[in-house]
Amino acid sequence: MTAPRALVAWAALSAAGLAAPATQTGGVCTADNAHSLMDFTVRLLGFNRVRGTFAAWRASVYYDPDALERSSVSFVADAASISTGVKDRDDDLKRATFFDVADFPRIRFRSTNVEPAAQGFVVTGDLTIRDSTHQIRLPVQVITALSKDPFDNQRASFGSGVTLNRRDFGVVGPAFWNGAISDSLVVEIEIGCRVWNYFDLDWSTGPMRRSVGALLFGAADSGQLATGLARARALWANRQRDSTWDFSAWEFEKAAMRLAQRKRLPESLSILDLAVELHQGGRPEELAELLARRGEVRLRLGRRTEASADLRQATILDPDNTDALEWLRHSGS
Repeated sequence: MTAPRALVAWAALSAAGLAAPATQTGGVCTADNAHSLMDFTVRLLGFNRVRGTFAAWRASVYYDPDALERSSVSFVADAASISTGVKDRDDDLKRATFFDVADFPRIRFRSTNVEPAAQGFVVTGDLTIRDSTHQIRLPVQVITALSKDPFDNQRASFGSGVTLNRRDFGVVGPAFWNGAISDSLVVEIEIGCRVWNYFDLDWSTGPMRRSVGALLFGAADSGQLATGLARARALWANRQRDSTWDFSAWEFEKAAMRLAQRKRLPESLSILDLAVELHQGGRPEELAELLARRGEVRLRLGRRTEASADLRQATILDPDNTDALEWLRHSGS
């Protein structure tokens, strides 16, 4: 796909529900790990190839179809999730002489520039493995333009590949393996980006689980959000005696972002305000996700100072929250 057609696809993605601040046309979409891959291959003794992957990683893309140079990507992988299909080899790769996952648990990439190319884009950025950071250039091709999946989620997919020198990043291994393993490491990337259609996501259900999100969204839809918020607060206070309600961050997020997708931003913000309040002191990752969503909604309302504070706090609580990282760098802070 050519760069102009890619721009059209992403413009449609933005218009179709990719949350965006009022003063920009861009927004953030998240990699769908279940339908993405990041594999690497390396030759052993100059003959056989060994293929591996990282099982746990996260990536988010910010795309502004009106200003391509504003687009960006953040990526983080759990180095300890390395998998080559052989446990003993994986254990060796986690040791200090290779990836040293105990001291350097994350592999990170942060783009610094995006420019159009004949078949898509070229993304330049900083890759950090262990304690070494080097600039790399990724040629990115649009594999599948904007389309809807059977659940009305907006999707697009991108492919890239790069050859790295493992020695540049201190991944050398003990003396024998240092000589037996090829210096070159070929990385293959295919990322499917997704923007949730929150209306097709089920609420928490079952005889013992009732969703606070369903309660709040129903209240908002009937013009009784204030009453719904008060009831949710009372149910939270009584949760030790009545444990049938699901107060997880995900249930709050679904309610708030359904309203955001209908452009009912003040109501969405009210739900997120309550969610952030109730989840203080809870799991940092859940609170970070709520702060990221609230920062996103505040950006769309033009409340940049408050949005930046939310997003900055989200990245402190969870440095791996790539959505928050991408919104923050485009928040104008």
